[in-house]
Amino acid sequence: MFKFFKRNPNGKAKSNGQQKKSSIQFVDIDGQPLAEGDRVQSLRYDLGECVIVAVEKGYDYESVETGERVSFA
Repeated sequence: MFKFFKRNPNGKAKSNGQQKKSSIQFVDIDGQPLAEGDRVQSLRYDLGECVIVAVEKGYDYESVETGERVSFA
């Protein structure tokens, strides 16, 4: 009807020549970047001291005390 969206002949949406890569910006409360292996205090899930673990879909918090893992959302 209004043709707001246009399709390529191959069925994929058009882009402006740039493809965005999805990347997770993983930072602490002060804006400092976090990486795999860093130790943090998890207040949200009551896990206590945790280690950041990289997994296929992003990052997990792994509790040092209990070994429980919670996904970073």
